[in-house]
Amino acid sequence: MLRLTVAGLAAALTSLLIPCAASAQEIPRDEYLSYVPLEIPVAFLQTPASARLNLYGDPVAPGYKDLDLDGIDDRREEVLRSLAVRFAPLLVMNSTAVPMDLRKVTSVEGTFPLNIDTWALDRPGGRLTKSQSFDVFQAVSDPCTDTELSARGEKPDCQLRWLLGEYDLNSPLSAPERTTAQNPGGKSFRVLWTDYPGRSESDWNEIYIDKVSGKLPRRFHDRVKTYVHPFIHETGGFPDSSGYELVLQYWFFYPWNDGGNNHLGDWEHMNVVVAPIHSVTRSQTEGEILDILDGIGLESDTGDSQLVIRRIEYYFHSNVWTLDFSAPNAYAPRAAWEDEVRNTVRERGGEDWFWKVIRHRAWADDAETRVNTHPVGWIGADNKGLDQLLSPPGGTNRDSHGTYVMPGLYKDIGPAGAADNGPEQFDQREYWDA
Repeated sequence: MLRLTVAGLAAALTSLLIPCAASAQEIPRDEYLSYVPLEIPVAFLQTPASARLNLYGDPVAPGYKDLDLDGIDDRREEVLRSLAVRFAPLLVMNSTAVPMDLRKVTSVEGTFPLNIDTWALDRPGGRLTKSQSFDVFQAVSDPCTDTELSARGEKPDCQLRWLLGEYDLNSPLSAPERTTAQNPGGKSFRVLWTDYPGRSESDWNEIYIDKVSGKLPRRFHDRVKTYVHPFIHETGGFPDSSGYELVLQYWFFYPWNDGGNNHLGDWEHMNVVVAPIHSVTRSQTEGEILDILDGIGLESDTGDSQLVIRRIEYYFHSNVWTLDFSAPNAYAPRAAWEDEVRNTVRERGGEDWFWKVIRHRAWADDAETRVNTHPVGWIGADNKGLDQLLSPPGGTNRDSHGTYVMPGLYKDIGPAGAADNGPEQFDQREYWDA
């Protein structure tokens, strides 16, 4: 069992990092495009609601300070960090696989090679026409002059600055980045990707499992990390006609994936919607969102203003599973909650059991006097399916990194109808009382 908190705020992911695929036999570099979606997604800085409500602070407001030049008001950053830690997930491990720091997990210690491949799409499968690579870390030690930049010099810092210009979120130089998501058709197609240690199951076991303890080697302990991307979502429709939600989107990076689909580089995430306990059954007004961003209710563990989980959205591959703490209201007194359960229309079988699970997770103690603000997720799972016939016996295919709601068998979540089975048991009430 490992509790992960947040070491820093991370920006929304862009298309800059597309991991190189790997399987039982590594895909040749000049053939991998067949496995990459030929679509250019449009990256943007923040949601309209985040911009309108100044999620990261108002630069023209009195008292605005950004001493570390990260684009976030320093006081607002303190609040967002505290929110991220208050609602940081508890992740139950089925193997040594844990989310890690993208910047620290590199193919060669002390370097961060970024590979850039350019493809011509004049035939099926494409045609690799140019490959480049440079060490991002070298860009710090050898700055690019304006003269070198204008001449498109080969220094790593020059190449990095050109890429930042082409993919700039405010004014990208690259024409496809200025349009909506599109299929590039017969044009050239660029793929930017990084590489990570290991090429096979045996490599990954050798690297990430200590031969004596069977656990994650100590050299990786300082690389454990969870990223968070906060944003404001504008709601609409039943049951809320309008309003806002503050979402903490936790991102987990795994250097490898050993499941029904082996590959290097694996991003997974979960969404945690937070709200004051007094208004958890509805979306928030603009004023209520601003109160949260000012830190109101953040330090309180009791009372109507304390911040709690409204909803958790678990993402495992292309599936999403939602736990709604607000309907029935898991924070209402037990008698009121039981009355609401009796009067809630069932939409599918077994809902009563899930409502009991949600109620149990909403509280940190059996007396229901302390709210639990940490979502629980299960990571790493034993792969089940016909693909197992091609795998050796023993501890293989245990590192499929969907973030699961609870232990159990999850069917048809991978290629060839593969399933994942997460066997580890965990109770957050026992954890907090230990």
